[in-house]
Amino acid sequence: MSNHLVIGLGGTGGKVIRSFRRLIFQQFHSKEAKDVNLEYLYVDSDAGMMALDDPSWKILGKSVQLDKHNQLLIRGGADLAAHLENLSSYPGIQGWIGDKSQWLDILNSIVGEVLGGQKRRLGRFLFACKIKDFRDRVQSLTRNLQQKGGTTEVTFHICCGLAGGTGSGSIIDTVCQIRELYPENRIILYTLLPDRHPKTNPPWDTGNYHANGYVSLLELNALSLGAWEPHDITGFKERLSLRDPFNGCYLFFNQNENGVAVDVEKDIPEIVADFLFQKLVVTRELRWESLARMENAENGDGSPESTLAGVPERSKRFLAFGLKRLAYPEIEIKGISNISVCSSSKLADAV
Repeated sequence: MSNHLVIGLGGTGGKVIRSFRRLIFQQFHSKEAKDVNLEYLYVDSDAGMMALDDPSWKILGKSVQLDKHNQLLIRGGADLAAHLENLSSYPGIQGWIGDKSQWLDILNSIVGEVLGGQKRRLGRFLFACKIKDFRDRVQSLTRNLQQKGGTTEVTFHICCGLAGGTGSGSIIDTVCQIRELYPENRIILYTLLPDRHPKTNPPWDTGNYHANGYVSLLELNALSLGAWEPHDITGFKERLSLRDPFNGCYLFFNQNENGVAVDVEKDIPEIVADFLFQKLVVTRELRWESLARMENAENGDGSPESTLAGVPERSKRFLAFGLKRLAYPEIEIKGISNISVCSSSKLADAV
């Protein structure tokens, strides 16, 4: 049987896992799917969806809530001010955190429990403080899958939104750390782009909503091209040089070309969960292998699109599903003459 670890980052990732588990229970009247080995890890800076008695995880009168070892809260025990005052003790943070005085406004704006909000650097900071726990949890869940399936092959499915602070801020390091641990295993991303007109009551866009999505795509593209080597937030290495950091990255949006929109909070997690269910549970092995080749850019020339000088510019590892068409706006891109998508010298480690 195939082995799959589904990782949800931030609120969007958690909702996708919740919808996926509800769908499995609805189909099999069990938390386990037939003929496939599944494990889950939900990572968030907000514990709102992690309570054992959360009614939103119920389906047909039963709860499909994750066990505690499948959850990782990345705010507990992270004394951010203390980390900033003693950066030399945290080499995994020191290289990219920047001027600690610039963090005063961010830390002073935190009231009560620490949340990633829409600040990507804060989301990355929180994740970096818990990176050992994350790696330990991923390795433990992967071992469970390998023992059950009798094979070392495990596919990692990472789901998140790119507009917020937790998912957008931790996606790069999540990919890099998993690839560092498992250089030969498949890594597939499922990323929600910021909707064009976010909700206003309460306001979803607090200043970084669309910028977060743009920079996340910028970083993912540069990472895929090998034009950017992020700092290793574990501190074991200075930077990580990775071959094929991820096999494919699905981009999904809440609106199609005809202007038909679906609800980001309710409908999008269901749609992505349905897609995962068809891929991992329903689809026969032959069809899964065909899709896997497509996700790995093996159906044709998978090399990145390059400039006339031969410099890699745009990765072909980005995908779409359903009726959405994925295309590069060539004219618009060429019109922005001052932006270099894959310039490692100008790309910041986090924004």
